[in-house]
Amino acid sequence: MKIVEENLGLLSNDEVLAVLKDREADKQPVISRATPSEIQAYTGLLAQCGGSYKEREQLAAFIKAVEPFGLTKSEIVQLINHRPPSVVEIFLCIEDCEERFEEAQIEELLQLIQQHLATS
Repeated sequence: MKIVEENLGLLSNDEVLAVLKDREADKQPVISRATPSEIQAYTGLLAQCGGSYKEREQLAAFIKAVEPFGLTKSEIVQLINHRPPSVVEIFLCIEDCEERFEEAQIEELLQLIQQHLATS
C-alpha cells in the first residue's frame, strides 16, 4: 500500500466503514478485493457501530446541526464515533465542556446526537 497524501483529515468510523465496504470487505475473503486486515477492521468497526452505520448525508446533517456549538473537528468526530448517550459521556468527548457550555446547551447537544446518530 502506498501513502499518496498524509493526514488529509479526520475520518469517523462510519466513513472508514463506507470505504471498507467499497473495497468489498463485507464479502467473503475468497471473492473480496479487501485484504485480510481490511476485512478484520470492517468486522470490528461494524460490531462497534451496532451492525449499521450512517451514510455521508446523515453525518453531514449532524455536522451542520452542531455548527452553532463551535466544536472542533476532532470533537465532532469523537461525538460521531462514540455517540454518547448521557451528559457524562459528552464531557469525555468535548474538552472543557463545563466551561464552554451551559447545561441547557449540553442537553441540546445530547438531543442532536439522539436525533441524528441513534442506531436504528
